[in-house]
Amino acid sequence: MSNKTILFLFGLAFLFSFKLVFAEMLISEVKYSPTTKQWVEIYNDTDNDIDIATYKILDSGAQTNGHGISALVAGSNLIPKHSFGIVAKVPEDFSSSSFTVFKSSLNIKVSEDNVILRNGLGEDIDSVSIDGTAVDGNSFQLVNGAWVASLPTPGAENEVSENN
Repeated sequence: MSNKTILFLFGLAFLFSFKLVFAEMLISEVKYSPTTKQWVEIYNDTDNDIDIATYKILDSGAQTNGHGISALVAGSNLIPKHSFGIVAKVPEDFSSSSFTVFKSSLNIKVSEDNVILRNGLGEDIDSVSIDGTAVDGNSFQLVNGAWVASLPTPGAENEVSENN
């Protein structure tokens, strides 16, 4: 074999030895205070609708197996492509919303907690460390790659409010 062929095969083996990572679902906002009105906003960053029923949310109340996620309407387990879905402890708070809402038994601590989104294969897809700054009506939001406390924007793109 020529040196070029060997070099080419080595290059191929090197490139295919890495697992490519693609965005799938991500946590974009978390409302953890007050504890009775908790919710997690998930963004579907794919070109396909995703069935959320196989996913789990892990927090201080379910660190091993996670909280299941269930649809409010039978057969509506999908978060549409490039859309938001809200997983809420009290989904009735979003009864007049235009985005998809799901139910889960969230138990997020106000500080020093991790919220993890896990897919049906048991792989952690995304996570956020709760630091206790999003209280007094605020939520914890991913804005330009950083987590900030600001007025909640459930089902919509996050933006920092002028008050915060």
